[in-house]
Amino acid sequence: MSTTNAATALQADRSGPRELILEAAIDVFSAAGYQGFRLADVAKRAGFGYGLVYYYFKSKDDLLQALFEERFRWFYERLERATQAGGSINDIVTRVIRCTFDSYVEDPRAMSVLLLTGARSPAIKGGATQMEFMRIIAMAAQLFGAAIETGEISSKLNPTLLAMQLYGAVELGLLSIIAGLCDGVTTRDAADQIAACFLAGVATGAPAAAAA
Repeated sequence: MSTTNAATALQADRSGPRELILEAAIDVFSAAGYQGFRLADVAKRAGFGYGLVYYYFKSKDDLLQALFEERFRWFYERLERATQAGGSINDIVTRVIRCTFDSYVEDPRAMSVLLLTGARSPAIKGGATQMEFMRIIAMAAQLFGAAIETGEISSKLNPTLLAMQLYGAVELGLLSIIAGLCDGVTTRDAADQIAACFLAGVATGAPAAAAA
């Protein structure tokens, strides 16, 4: 699916002023970053007057906070489906990592907002961001805890620390793709390499097999 089609599908049922402002905001942020992000530019991009944008969002930080939360829900729901599809720990972890990289392919703007706005921008309140991302960590920790109980992962390992290690590997791997540091490496190849290297160090069986 092309980026344009994916973005269109994502916004198919979002035609109200607030939603159109959020869609314009992601374009402006992608082009200008936090420092160059202005409500006036968002209004121009959305085709609205500045006053209407200000009616919904009192500052650029309020707008970016809302944008982060909206995009996070989209991504979290995708991760939930990936973890709930079943299979071995190798299958699930590989599928989760692929889901993250596939999400970037389908909507690079959304993932850039999560990585650059949520994790690094002063716009997003630290406590709110931490709470949202800890939901992902908790999901992964539960997954690893279950795998420890079934003997797929060594009982000597801490499931929460494993979740943090996985998150760090995936985040930096995706950022390396975004920054163009891995010429010739596809997103699928990158996802599978991260999965194989991670699982080779934690699983009691063989390294990661291809996920279904």
